[in-house]
Amino acid sequence: PIAIVRVLLMSTTNDHTDHGGSTLTQQLARLIIREPRMTLNSLTAVASLARVFHYTLILNHDFGKRKILELYLNSVYFGRKATGIAQAANAYFNTDISHLTLGQCLYLTGLPQAPSVFGKKPQGKIAMGRYYHVLATMVRNQYLTLREAEMLAHENIFAHTASSQ
Repeated sequence: PIAIVRVLLMSTTNDHTDHGGSTLTQQLARLIIREPRMTLNSLTAVASLARVFHYTLILNHDFGKRKILELYLNSVYFGRKATGIAQAANAYFNTDISHLTLGQCLYLTGLPQAPSVFGKKPQGKIAMGRYYHVLATMVRNQYLTLREAEMLAHENIFAHTASSQ
């Protein structure tokens, strides 16, 4: 709520800047109602944010965090013409989601931030830099140990995929 109020206040200045602060649930709400991120003016920006906030409240009321994450991962664009995690597993690793390694899963989680950037060269410096950033964030938030992250960083996640050819 604090981020939403901040963005609403900043949007009224019409500075044409994306101020972030979107939670995963807000992003899912925006996907579901097909609300565009860019608007014509500050009045439509405020109305857009209000609609997203309204549907975010509905999602939070009706679904638990696991279901929201599932819905998001099945709806978000990952690049390479892949919408949803199942298509992304196939597009990047030529496999189904049940056969992804932990490293591959973590790689995919970094893509939705900028799929057109990271999807161009999946093994390139920019995409792999994003993967290493995801690993570092997982360590910082204590979801991985430093040793686990180092092992994942050295693992060739593209070893047995069509993308590695």
